[in-house]
Amino acid sequence: MLIKVEKFSGMIPLLDDQLLPENNAVDAVNASLYGGNITGFKPDREIRTLANPSAKKVFRIPLDVDTKPDVNFSNSIWMEFTDPDTDVVRSPVAQDQFARYYWASPSTGLRYNTLARIQAGQASFRVGIPQPLTAPLVSPSATASEVQETRAYVYTYVSAYDEEGPPSTATIAAGKADSVWTITVAPPTTGQATDRNLEHIRIYRTITGEALIGQYFFVVEIPVTQSIFVDSFLSTQVVNNGILTSVNSVAPVDSLQGIVAMPNGILAGWRDADIYFCEPYLPHSWPAEYGIVASAPIVGLAVFGQTLVIPTANVPHAASGIHPSGMTLTKIETVEPCLSRASIMTAPEGVYYAGPNGLVRWQPGNVENITSNLVERIDWQQIVNPWTLRACRFGTAYMGVNAPRAGAGRGVVVDPSNQNASYAYLDDPRPIQTFTEDPWSGEVFVVYSGKVWHIDPPDIKVIQPYTWRSKLFHLPHPINFSALQADFIVPEGTTALNPVVNPALDQTLAADQWGLIKVYANGTHIVTHEVRDPTQVMRLPSGFKKKEWQFEVTSRVIIQNIEMATSVAELRRE
Repeated sequence: MLIKVEKFSGMIPLLDDQLLPENNAVDAVNASLYGGNITGFKPDREIRTLANPSAKKVFRIPLDVDTKPDVNFSNSIWMEFTDPDTDVVRSPVAQDQFARYYWASPSTGLRYNTLARIQAGQASFRVGIPQPLTAPLVSPSATASEVQETRAYVYTYVSAYDEEGPPSTATIAAGKADSVWTITVAPPTTGQATDRNLEHIRIYRTITGEALIGQYFFVVEIPVTQSIFVDSFLSTQVVNNGILTSVNSVAPVDSLQGIVAMPNGILAGWRDADIYFCEPYLPHSWPAEYGIVASAPIVGLAVFGQTLVIPTANVPHAASGIHPSGMTLTKIETVEPCLSRASIMTAPEGVYYAGPNGLVRWQPGNVENITSNLVERIDWQQIVNPWTLRACRFGTAYMGVNAPRAGAGRGVVVDPSNQNASYAYLDDPRPIQTFTEDPWSGEVFVVYSGKVWHIDPPDIKVIQPYTWRSKLFHLPHPINFSALQADFIVPEGTTALNPVVNPALDQTLAADQWGLIKVYANGTHIVTHEVRDPTQVMRLPSGFKKKEWQFEVTSRVIIQNIEMATSVAELRRE
Protein backbone atom coordinates (compact mmCIF):
# COMPACT_ATOMS: atom_id res chain seq x y z
CA MET A 1 0.00 0.00 0.00
CA LEU A 2 1.20 3.51 -0.79
CA ILE A 3 0.15 6.96 0.40
CA LYS A 4 1.26 9.86 -1.81
CA VAL A 5 0.54 13.48 -0.93
CA GLU A 6 1.09 16.23 -3.47
CA LYS A 7 -0.68 19.46 -4.39
CA PHE A 8 -0.54 20.33 -0.72
CA SER A 9 -3.37 22.40 0.71
CA GLY A 10 -4.11 24.36 3.84
CA MET A 11 -6.23 23.67 6.86
CA ILE A 12 -9.92 23.02 7.51
CA PRO A 13 -10.00 23.03 11.34
CA LEU A 14 -13.78 22.57 11.23
CA LEU A 15 -13.32 18.95 10.06
CA ASP A 16 -12.09 16.01 12.10
CA ASP A 17 -8.46 15.08 11.39
CA GLN A 18 -9.57 11.83 9.72
CA LEU A 19 -12.19 13.47 7.50
CA LEU A 20 -9.91 15.93 5.78
CA PRO A 21 -9.31 15.61 2.04
CA GLU A 22 -6.08 13.76 1.23
CA ASN A 23 -4.01 16.88 0.60
CA ASN A 24 -5.20 19.11 3.45
CA ALA A 25 -3.33 19.74 6.65
CA VAL A 26 -4.17 19.29 10.29
CA ASP A 27 -1.71 22.09 10.94
CA ALA A 28 -0.05 24.46 8.47
CA VAL A 29 2.12 27.09 10.12
CA ASN A 30 4.18 29.71 8.26
CA ALA A 31 3.54 27.68 5.11
CA SER A 32 2.87 29.19 1.70
CA LEU A 33 0.83 26.73 -0.36
CA TYR A 34 0.44 28.42 -3.73
CA GLY A 35 1.24 26.19 -6.69
CA GLY A 36 0.70 22.93 -4.81
CA ASN A 37 4.16 22.73 -3.22
CA ILE A 38 4.89 23.52 0.42
CA THR A 39 7.19 26.48 0.74
CA GLY A 40 7.83 29.15 3.34
CA PHE A 41 7.76 32.90 3.44
CA LYS A 42 10.84 34.93 2.62
CA PRO A 43 12.78 36.67 5.37
CA ASP A 44 12.16 40.37 5.82
CA ARG A 45 14.66 42.85 4.46
CA GLU A 46 15.66 45.73 6.71
CA ILE A 47 15.02 49.05 4.96
CA ARG A 48 15.85 51.69 7.52
CA THR A 49 16.23 52.52 11.18
CA LEU A 50 13.45 54.69 12.55
CA ALA A 51 14.38 58.28 13.37
CA ASN A 52 11.97 57.98 16.31
CA PRO A 53 12.43 54.62 18.07
CA SER A 54 8.89 54.96 19.48
CA ALA A 55 7.30 55.17 16.02
CA LYS A 56 4.85 52.39 15.19
CA LYS A 57 3.59 53.40 11.73
CA VAL A 58 5.35 54.70 8.61
CA PHE A 59 4.35 56.15 5.27
CA ARG A 60 6.77 56.36 2.34
CA ILE A 61 6.88 59.27 -0.11
CA PRO A 62 9.07 58.48 -3.15
CA LEU A 63 11.11 61.33 -4.54
CA ASP A 64 10.91 59.95 -8.07
CA VAL A 65 7.81 57.86 -8.76
CA ASP A 66 8.82 57.26 -12.37
CA THR A 67 11.89 55.25 -11.40
CA LYS A 68 11.70 51.67 -10.12
CA PRO A 69 12.74 51.87 -6.46
CA ASP A 70 15.91 50.17 -5.32
CA VAL A 71 15.60 47.26 -2.92
CA ASN A 72 15.94 49.53 0.11
CA PHE A 73 13.65 52.31 -1.21
CA SER A 74 16.39 54.79 -0.35
CA ASN A 75 15.22 57.58 -2.68
CA SER A 76 12.29 58.30 -0.39
CA ILE A 77 11.01 60.47 2.42
CA TRP A 78 9.60 58.53 5.38
CA MET A 79 6.85 59.85 7.64
CA GLU A 80 6.80 58.28 11.10
CA PHE A 81 3.92 58.13 13.59
CA THR A 82 3.77 56.94 17.19
CA ASP A 83 0.07 56.01 16.92
CA PRO A 84 -0.26 52.70 15.04
CA ASP A 85 -3.82 53.58 14.02
CA THR A 86 -2.77 56.43 11.72
CA ASP A 87 -4.34 56.84 8.27
CA VAL A 88 -2.37 58.81 5.66
CA VAL A 89 -3.71 60.11 2.33
CA ARG A 90 -2.38 62.37 -0.38
CA SER A 91 -4.00 65.71 -1.05
CA PRO A 92 -7.25 65.36 -3.02
CA VAL A 93 -6.44 68.63 -4.78
CA ALA A 94 -5.55 67.88 -8.40
CA GLN A 95 -1.86 68.64 -9.07
CA ASP A 96 -1.55 70.19 -5.63
CA GLN A 97 1.30 72.70 -5.95
CA PHE A 98 2.14 72.25 -2.27
CA ALA A 99 2.20 68.41 -2.40
CA ARG A 100 0.27 68.11 0.85
CA TYR A 101 -0.31 64.95 2.86
CA TYR A 102 -3.11 64.48 5.38
CA TRP A 103 -3.33 62.08 8.29
CA ALA A 104 -5.59 61.31 11.22
CA SER A 105 -5.46 59.08 14.29
CA PRO A 106 -7.19 58.92 17.69
CA SER A 107 -4.22 60.71 19.27
CA THR A 108 -3.67 63.51 16.73
CA GLY A 109 -6.97 64.33 15.03
CA LEU A 110 -6.69 65.54 11.44
CA ARG A 111 -3.39 67.16 10.46
CA TYR A 112 -1.42 67.93 7.29
CA ASN A 113 1.93 69.06 5.97
CA THR A 114 3.63 69.79 2.67
CA LEU A 115 6.28 67.60 1.13
CA ALA A 116 8.87 70.38 1.43
CA ARG A 117 8.15 70.81 5.14
CA ILE A 118 8.13 67.06 5.76
CA GLN A 119 11.49 66.79 4.02
CA ALA A 120 12.85 69.65 6.14
CA GLY A 121 11.53 68.13 9.37
CA GLN A 122 9.18 71.04 10.06
CA ALA A 123 6.04 70.87 12.15
CA SER A 124 2.65 69.88 10.75
CA PHE A 125 -0.59 71.87 10.96
CA ARG A 126 -4.13 71.20 12.11
CA VAL A 127 -6.59 70.95 9.26
CA GLY A 128 -9.28 73.61 8.97
CA ILE A 129 -9.60 77.34 9.33
CA PRO A 130 -11.33 78.63 12.48
CA GLN A 131 -14.20 81.07 12.44
CA PRO A 132 -13.42 84.47 14.01
CA LEU A 133 -15.27 84.64 17.31
CA THR A 134 -15.59 88.41 17.42
CA ALA A 135 -17.66 90.52 15.04
CA PRO A 136 -15.81 93.47 13.47
CA LEU A 137 -16.11 96.97 14.88
CA VAL A 138 -17.34 99.37 12.18
CA SER A 139 -16.93 103.13 12.57
CA PRO A 140 -17.95 105.40 9.64
CA SER A 141 -16.54 108.91 9.67
CA ALA A 142 -18.85 111.90 9.96
CA THR A 143 -19.44 113.82 6.73
CA ALA A 144 -21.71 116.59 5.47
CA SER A 145 -23.42 114.34 2.93
CA GLU A 146 -27.12 113.74 3.41
CA VAL A 147 -27.08 110.41 1.53
CA GLN A 148 -27.34 107.53 4.03
CA GLU A 149 -25.78 104.12 3.43
CA THR A 150 -26.07 100.93 5.46
CA ARG A 151 -23.40 98.29 5.25
CA ALA A 152 -22.68 94.91 6.83
CA TYR A 153 -19.07 93.80 7.33
CA VAL A 154 -17.60 90.34 8.01
CA TYR A 155 -14.07 88.97 7.93
CA THR A 156 -12.36 85.58 7.56
CA TYR A 157 -9.03 83.96 8.35
CA VAL A 158 -6.91 82.58 5.49
CA SER A 159 -3.99 80.14 5.56
CA ALA A 160 -0.68 80.39 3.76
CA TYR A 161 -2.12 77.95 1.20
CA ASP A 162 -5.13 80.16 0.39
CA GLU A 163 -7.54 78.11 2.47
CA GLU A 164 -10.34 80.36 3.69
CA GLY A 165 -12.54 79.71 6.69
CA PRO A 166 -16.09 80.74 7.59
CA PRO A 167 -16.89 84.41 8.22
CA SER A 168 -17.35 86.16 11.53
CA THR A 169 -20.70 87.38 12.71
CA ALA A 170 -21.73 90.42 10.69
CA THR A 171 -21.71 93.96 12.00
CA ILE A 172 -24.28 96.34 10.45
CA ALA A 173 -23.61 100.05 10.57
CA ALA A 174 -25.08 103.16 8.99
CA GLY A 175 -23.04 106.03 7.59
CA LYS A 176 -22.91 108.55 4.78
CA ALA A 177 -22.17 107.73 1.16
CA ASP A 178 -18.85 109.57 1.30
CA SER A 179 -17.81 108.25 4.71
CA VAL A 180 -14.50 106.54 5.38
CA TRP A 181 -15.20 103.32 7.29
CA THR A 182 -12.74 102.14 9.96
CA ILE A 183 -12.91 98.37 10.41
CA THR A 184 -11.39 96.75 13.47
CA VAL A 185 -10.99 92.96 13.44
CA ALA A 186 -9.69 90.46 15.98
CA PRO A 187 -6.56 88.63 14.74
CA PRO A 188 -6.34 84.94 15.65
CA THR A 189 -4.43 83.98 18.75
CA THR A 190 -0.77 83.15 18.35
CA GLY A 191 -1.58 79.49 18.92
CA GLN A 192 -4.27 79.51 16.25
CA ALA A 193 -2.06 81.27 13.74
CA THR A 194 0.79 78.84 14.31
CA ASP A 195 -1.16 75.58 14.51
CA ARG A 196 -3.46 76.45 11.59
CA ASN A 197 -0.80 78.23 9.49
CA LEU A 198 -2.88 81.42 9.24
CA GLU A 199 -1.35 84.32 7.33
CA HIS A 200 -4.12 86.67 6.20
CA ILE A 201 -7.44 88.25 7.09
CA ARG A 202 -10.00 89.02 4.40
CA ILE A 203 -12.63 91.70 4.89
CA TYR A 204 -15.96 91.64 3.04
CA ARG A 205 -18.93 94.00 2.90
CA THR A 206 -22.38 94.29 1.41
CA ILE A 207 -23.38 96.74 -1.30
CA THR A 208 -26.71 98.49 -1.45
CA GLY A 209 -28.93 97.12 -4.17
CA GLU A 210 -31.92 94.79 -4.25
CA ALA A 211 -30.19 92.29 -6.55
CA LEU A 212 -27.16 92.14 -4.24
CA ILE A 213 -28.93 91.39 -0.97
CA GLY A 214 -27.17 88.67 1.04
CA GLN A 215 -23.91 88.84 -0.90
CA TYR A 216 -20.62 89.91 0.65
CA PHE A 217 -18.04 91.42 -1.68
CA PHE A 218 -14.29 91.22 -1.13
CA VAL A 219 -12.76 94.46 0.15
CA VAL A 220 -9.17 93.72 1.12
CA GLU A 221 -6.71 91.11 2.36
CA ILE A 222 -4.46 92.20 5.24
CA PRO A 223 -1.73 90.44 7.23
CA VAL A 224 -3.01 88.24 10.03
CA THR A 225 -1.31 90.48 12.59
CA GLN A 226 -3.13 93.63 11.43
CA SER A 227 -6.31 94.59 13.26
CA ILE A 228 -7.42 97.90 11.67
CA PHE A 229 -8.24 98.79 8.08
CA VAL A 230 -9.73 101.99 6.74
CA ASP A 231 -12.15 101.30 3.90
CA SER A 232 -12.36 104.17 1.46
CA PHE A 233 -13.38 102.10 -1.57
CA LEU A 234 -16.47 103.16 -3.43
CA SER A 235 -19.25 100.66 -4.00
CA THR A 236 -18.64 100.93 -7.74
CA GLN A 237 -15.15 99.58 -7.12
CA VAL A 238 -16.07 96.82 -4.70
CA VAL A 239 -18.92 95.45 -6.79
CA ASN A 240 -16.41 94.17 -9.34
CA ASN A 241 -14.60 92.07 -6.73
CA GLY A 242 -15.30 88.45 -5.95
CA ILE A 243 -17.92 87.40 -3.42
CA LEU A 244 -17.55 85.42 -0.19
CA THR A 245 -17.81 81.65 -0.91
CA SER A 246 -16.56 80.10 2.32
CA VAL A 247 -19.70 80.51 4.43
CA ASN A 248 -19.85 76.76 5.14
CA SER A 249 -16.10 76.09 5.18
CA VAL A 250 -15.98 74.98 8.79
CA ALA A 251 -13.02 73.14 10.23
CA PRO A 252 -13.36 69.40 10.86
CA VAL A 253 -14.43 68.33 14.32
CA ASP A 254 -11.70 67.73 16.84
CA SER A 255 -10.49 64.18 17.37
CA LEU A 256 -11.33 62.65 14.02
CA GLN A 257 -10.21 59.07 14.56
CA GLY A 258 -9.24 58.31 10.97
CA ILE A 259 -9.68 59.26 7.31
CA VAL A 260 -9.91 57.68 3.88
CA ALA A 261 -9.80 59.15 0.38
CA MET A 262 -12.85 58.64 -1.84
CA PRO A 263 -13.27 59.42 -5.55
CA ASN A 264 -14.15 62.94 -6.71
CA GLY A 265 -11.77 64.69 -4.33
CA ILE A 266 -13.64 63.66 -1.16
CA LEU A 267 -12.06 62.82 2.19
CA ALA A 268 -14.19 60.98 4.74
CA GLY A 269 -13.50 60.73 8.46
CA TRP A 270 -15.27 59.57 11.57
CA ARG A 271 -15.63 60.06 15.30
CA ASP A 272 -17.75 57.69 17.38
CA ALA A 273 -20.83 56.95 15.20
CA ASP A 274 -20.57 60.16 13.16
CA ILE A 275 -19.20 60.28 9.61
CA TYR A 276 -17.95 63.53 8.07
CA PHE A 277 -17.04 64.54 4.51
CA CYS A 278 -14.95 67.40 3.20
CA GLU A 279 -16.03 69.67 0.39
CA PRO A 280 -14.77 68.04 -2.83
CA TYR A 281 -11.17 69.08 -3.49
CA LEU A 282 -11.22 71.39 -0.43
CA PRO A 283 -9.77 69.25 2.38
CA HIS A 284 -9.86 72.16 4.86
CA SER A 285 -13.65 72.53 4.55
CA TRP A 286 -15.98 70.04 6.31
CA PRO A 287 -19.55 71.40 6.12
CA ALA A 288 -21.66 70.18 9.03
CA GLU A 289 -24.65 69.46 6.80
CA TYR A 290 -22.68 66.72 4.99
CA GLY A 291 -22.47 64.59 8.14
CA ILE A 292 -24.30 61.27 8.47
CA VAL A 293 -24.74 59.00 11.49
CA ALA A 294 -24.32 55.24 11.75
CA SER A 295 -26.43 53.15 14.10
CA ALA A 296 -23.43 51.97 16.13
CA PRO A 297 -19.91 53.17 16.97
CA ILE A 298 -17.66 53.06 13.91
CA VAL A 299 -14.55 50.89 14.08
CA GLY A 300 -12.94 52.00 10.80
CA LEU A 301 -13.55 53.00 7.20
CA ALA A 302 -12.63 51.55 3.81
CA VAL A 303 -13.32 52.55 0.21
CA PHE A 304 -14.59 50.16 -2.44
CA GLY A 305 -15.15 51.84 -5.81
CA GLN A 306 -17.54 54.75 -5.21
CA THR A 307 -18.67 53.31 -1.87
CA LEU A 308 -17.57 54.11 1.66
CA VAL A 309 -17.65 50.86 3.64
CA ILE A 310 -18.29 51.38 7.36
CA PRO A 311 -17.59 48.43 9.68
CA THR A 312 -19.12 49.15 13.09
CA ALA A 313 -19.37 47.55 16.51
CA ASN A 314 -22.69 46.03 15.41
CA VAL A 315 -23.73 45.81 11.75
CA PRO A 316 -21.81 47.05 8.68
CA HIS A 317 -22.97 50.17 6.84
CA ALA A 318 -22.14 51.67 3.47
CA ALA A 319 -22.45 55.19 2.06
CA SER A 320 -22.40 55.98 -1.63
CA GLY A 321 -22.73 59.06 -3.80
CA ILE A 322 -20.73 61.30 -6.10
CA HIS A 323 -21.03 64.36 -3.83
CA PRO A 324 -21.11 64.64 -0.03
CA SER A 325 -24.45 66.42 -0.13
CA GLY A 326 -26.08 63.36 -1.70
CA MET A 327 -24.54 60.47 0.23
CA THR A 328 -26.97 57.60 0.81
CA LEU A 329 -26.38 55.54 3.95
CA THR A 330 -27.43 51.89 3.94
CA LYS A 331 -27.26 49.30 6.69
CA ILE A 332 -26.91 45.58 6.07
CA GLU A 333 -28.99 43.75 8.65
CA THR A 334 -26.37 41.13 9.36
CA VAL A 335 -24.83 41.29 12.82
CA GLU A 336 -21.15 40.95 12.01
CA PRO A 337 -19.28 43.40 14.27
CA CYS A 338 -15.76 44.48 13.41
CA LEU A 339 -13.44 43.66 16.31
CA SER A 340 -10.26 45.39 15.17
CA ARG A 341 -9.76 48.57 13.19
CA ALA A 342 -6.40 47.35 11.91
CA SER A 343 -7.99 44.12 10.62
CA ILE A 344 -9.87 46.04 7.89
CA MET A 345 -8.37 45.31 4.46
CA THR A 346 -9.57 46.26 0.96
CA ALA A 347 -9.18 43.90 -2.00
CA PRO A 348 -10.52 43.95 -5.57
CA GLU A 349 -13.32 41.58 -4.56
CA GLY A 350 -14.47 43.39 -1.41
CA VAL A 351 -13.58 44.64 2.06
CA TYR A 352 -12.47 42.20 4.77
CA TYR A 353 -12.38 42.54 8.55
CA ALA A 354 -12.10 40.36 11.64
CA GLY A 355 -15.43 39.52 13.26
CA PRO A 356 -16.29 37.36 16.27
CA ASN A 357 -17.39 34.46 14.05
CA GLY A 358 -14.55 34.50 11.52
CA LEU A 359 -13.18 36.59 8.68
CA VAL A 360 -15.95 38.77 7.25
CA ARG A 361 -16.13 39.98 3.65
CA TRP A 362 -18.29 42.91 2.61
CA GLN A 363 -19.39 43.05 -1.01
CA PRO A 364 -22.04 45.36 -2.49
CA GLY A 365 -25.32 44.33 -0.92
CA ASN A 366 -23.86 41.34 0.90
CA VAL A 367 -21.86 40.47 4.02
CA GLU A 368 -20.62 36.94 4.73
CA ASN A 369 -18.32 35.06 7.04
CA ILE A 370 -15.98 33.49 4.50
CA THR A 371 -14.31 31.17 7.05
CA SER A 372 -17.57 29.63 8.29
CA ASN A 373 -16.78 26.41 6.35
CA LEU A 374 -13.19 26.33 7.58
CA VAL A 375 -13.04 27.12 11.29
CA GLU A 376 -15.44 27.17 14.23
CA ARG A 377 -16.20 30.40 16.03
CA ILE A 378 -14.57 29.23 19.28
CA ASP A 379 -11.33 28.22 17.52
CA TRP A 380 -11.23 31.49 15.59
CA GLN A 381 -11.53 33.46 18.80
CA GLN A 382 -9.18 31.36 20.94
CA ILE A 383 -6.48 30.65 18.36
CA VAL A 384 -6.48 33.77 16.18
CA ASN A 385 -7.65 36.29 18.82
CA PRO A 386 -9.32 38.64 16.28
CA TRP A 387 -9.43 41.56 18.75
CA THR A 388 -5.72 42.21 18.23
CA LEU A 389 -5.46 41.37 14.53
CA ARG A 390 -3.62 43.68 12.11
CA ALA A 391 -3.91 42.86 8.43
CA CYS A 392 -2.55 43.52 4.96
CA ARG A 393 -3.17 42.24 1.45
CA PHE A 394 -0.46 39.67 0.73
CA GLY A 395 -0.64 38.76 -2.96
CA THR A 396 -4.26 37.64 -3.25
CA ALA A 397 -4.50 36.64 0.42
CA TYR A 398 -5.63 38.25 3.63
CA MET A 399 -2.69 38.15 6.05
CA GLY A 400 -3.28 39.02 9.68
CA VAL A 401 -0.83 39.08 12.57
CA ASN A 402 -1.40 39.92 16.19
CA ALA A 403 -0.23 43.18 17.65
CA PRO A 404 2.52 42.66 20.27
CA ARG A 405 0.41 42.70 23.41
CA ALA A 406 -0.63 40.31 26.17
CA GLY A 407 -2.93 37.54 25.01
CA ALA A 408 -1.99 37.79 21.34
CA GLY A 409 -2.78 34.68 19.32
CA ARG A 410 -1.66 33.10 16.08
CA GLY A 411 -1.67 35.02 12.85
CA VAL A 412 -3.64 33.78 9.88
CA VAL A 413 -3.49 33.65 6.08
CA VAL A 414 -6.82 33.30 4.29
CA ASP A 415 -7.22 33.24 0.53
CA PRO A 416 -10.75 32.54 -0.73
CA SER A 417 -9.49 32.71 -4.33
CA ASN A 418 -7.08 29.77 -3.95
CA GLN A 419 -8.30 26.38 -2.75
CA ASN A 420 -4.79 25.18 -1.83
CA ALA A 421 -3.91 28.24 0.23
CA SER A 422 -7.36 28.81 1.70
CA TYR A 423 -6.41 28.76 5.42
CA ALA A 424 -3.13 28.57 7.34
CA TYR A 425 -1.67 29.90 10.57
CA LEU A 426 1.29 32.12 11.31
CA ASP A 427 3.44 31.71 14.39
CA ASP A 428 5.25 35.00 14.14
CA PRO A 429 7.97 35.85 16.67
CA ARG A 430 8.35 39.34 15.18
CA PRO A 431 6.80 42.05 17.41
CA ILE A 432 5.06 43.64 14.41
CA GLN A 433 3.47 46.97 15.24
CA THR A 434 1.80 47.75 11.91
CA PHE A 435 1.55 46.90 8.24
CA THR A 436 1.81 49.62 5.60
CA GLU A 437 0.71 48.82 2.07
CA ASP A 438 2.86 51.13 -0.04
CA PRO A 439 0.59 52.90 -2.57
CA TRP A 440 3.45 53.58 -4.97
CA SER A 441 5.00 50.11 -5.35
CA GLY A 442 2.35 47.75 -3.98
CA GLU A 443 4.91 46.30 -1.56
CA VAL A 444 4.20 45.80 2.16
CA PHE A 445 6.28 47.29 4.98
CA VAL A 446 6.21 46.38 8.66
CA VAL A 447 7.55 48.17 11.72
CA TYR A 448 9.19 46.34 14.61
CA SER A 449 12.35 46.51 16.73
CA GLY A 450 12.88 50.18 15.87
CA LYS A 451 13.18 49.50 12.13
CA VAL A 452 11.20 49.41 8.89
CA TRP A 453 11.20 46.08 7.07
CA HIS A 454 10.09 44.95 3.61
CA ILE A 455 8.17 41.68 3.75
CA ASP A 456 8.42 39.10 0.97
CA PRO A 457 11.06 40.95 -1.09
CA PRO A 458 10.72 39.70 -4.69
CA ASP A 459 14.48 39.33 -5.28
CA ILE A 460 15.12 37.06 -2.28
CA LYS A 461 14.98 33.31 -2.98
CA VAL A 462 15.71 31.76 0.42
CA ILE A 463 12.70 30.85 2.57
CA GLN A 464 12.06 30.62 6.29
CA PRO A 465 11.10 27.39 8.09
CA TYR A 466 7.50 26.19 8.05
CA THR A 467 5.53 23.23 9.41
CA TRP A 468 2.90 21.15 7.58
CA ARG A 469 1.18 18.22 9.33
CA SER A 470 -0.82 15.75 7.25
CA LYS A 471 -4.33 14.52 7.87
CA LEU A 472 -4.75 11.41 10.03
CA PHE A 473 -4.79 8.53 7.53
CA HIS A 474 -7.20 5.99 9.00
CA LEU A 475 -6.75 2.63 7.26
CA PRO A 476 -9.26 -0.24 7.12
CA HIS A 477 -6.83 -2.62 8.85
CA PRO A 478 -3.43 -2.31 10.61
CA ILE A 479 -0.41 -1.82 8.33
CA ASN A 480 3.31 -1.37 8.89
CA PHE A 481 4.67 1.32 6.55
CA SER A 482 8.37 0.70 6.04
CA ALA A 483 9.67 3.43 3.71
CA LEU A 484 9.20 7.13 2.98
CA GLN A 485 10.51 9.48 0.31
CA ALA A 486 10.20 13.24 -0.31
CA ASP A 487 10.86 15.20 -3.49
CA PHE A 488 12.05 18.72 -2.83
CA ILE A 489 13.83 21.79 -4.25
CA VAL A 490 16.58 23.66 -2.42
CA PRO A 491 16.10 27.43 -2.89
CA GLU A 492 19.08 29.56 -3.84
CA GLY A 493 20.87 30.85 -0.76
CA THR A 494 19.68 28.08 1.58
CA THR A 495 22.01 27.31 4.47
CA ALA A 496 24.71 24.67 3.91
CA LEU A 497 23.73 21.22 5.11
CA ASN A 498 25.54 19.71 8.09
CA PRO A 499 27.35 16.61 6.74
CA VAL A 500 26.58 14.75 9.97
CA VAL A 501 23.10 13.25 10.20
CA ASN A 502 21.17 13.72 13.43
CA PRO A 503 19.35 10.40 14.15
CA ALA A 504 17.54 11.59 17.30
CA LEU A 505 13.82 10.99 17.61
CA ASP A 506 13.08 14.22 19.46
CA GLN A 507 14.72 17.15 17.70
CA THR A 508 13.84 20.52 16.27
CA LEU A 509 15.03 21.96 12.98
CA ALA A 510 18.57 23.29 13.37
CA ALA A 511 20.10 26.17 11.43
CA ASP A 512 22.23 23.73 9.39
CA GLN A 513 19.41 21.32 8.53
CA TRP A 514 17.14 21.45 5.46
CA GLY A 515 14.17 19.68 6.94
CA LEU A 516 12.75 17.08 9.31
CA ILE A 517 9.97 14.57 8.65
CA LYS A 518 8.34 13.03 11.70
CA VAL A 519 6.10 9.97 11.37
CA TYR A 520 3.35 9.00 13.85
CA ALA A 521 1.56 5.65 14.21
CA ASN A 522 -1.63 5.62 16.29
CA GLY A 523 -0.49 8.92 17.77
CA THR A 524 2.97 7.66 18.78
CA HIS A 525 6.00 9.45 17.36
CA ILE A 526 8.02 6.57 15.89
CA VAL A 527 10.79 8.16 13.82
CA THR A 528 12.37 11.45 12.69
CA HIS A 529 14.30 11.70 9.42
CA GLU A 530 16.31 14.57 8.00
CA VAL A 531 15.46 15.77 4.50
CA ARG A 532 18.82 15.52 2.74
CA ASP A 533 18.47 14.05 -0.78
CA PRO A 534 15.44 13.74 -3.11
CA THR A 535 16.58 10.22 -4.02
CA GLN A 536 16.88 9.23 -0.37
CA VAL A 537 14.62 6.41 0.89
CA MET A 538 13.89 6.92 4.58
CA ARG A 539 13.39 3.66 6.44
CA LEU A 540 10.57 3.43 8.97
CA PRO A 541 10.94 1.16 12.02
CA SER A 542 9.28 -2.24 12.06
CA GLY A 543 6.92 -3.38 14.77
CA PHE A 544 4.36 -0.61 14.26
CA LYS A 545 1.43 -2.32 12.59
CA LYS A 546 -1.21 0.37 13.07
CA LYS A 547 -4.41 1.69 11.51
CA GLU A 548 -3.70 5.42 11.98
CA TRP A 549 -0.71 7.08 10.33
CA GLN A 550 0.38 10.68 10.05
CA PHE A 551 3.48 12.66 9.15
CA GLU A 552 4.73 16.17 9.78
CA VAL A 553 7.36 18.09 7.87
CA THR A 554 9.29 21.08 9.20
CA SER A 555 11.58 22.48 6.54
CA ARG A 556 13.32 25.37 4.84
CA VAL A 557 13.28 23.70 1.41
CA ILE A 558 10.34 23.41 -0.99
CA ILE A 559 8.54 20.07 -0.65
CA GLN A 560 6.93 18.82 -3.87
CA ASN A 561 5.47 15.51 -2.67
CA ILE A 562 5.82 12.92 0.08
CA GLU A 563 5.26 9.16 -0.37
CA MET A 564 4.93 6.52 2.32
CA ALA A 565 4.79 2.80 1.36
CA THR A 566 4.79 -0.64 2.89
CA SER A 567 7.96 -1.55 0.94
CA VAL A 568 10.84 0.09 -0.92
CA ALA A 569 9.79 -1.76 -4.08
CA GLU A 570 6.41 -0.09 -3.87
CA LEU A 571 8.10 3.31 -3.80
CA ARG A 572 10.22 2.37 -6.80
CA ARG A 573 7.18 1.31 -8.82
CA GLU A 574 5.57 4.67 -8.22
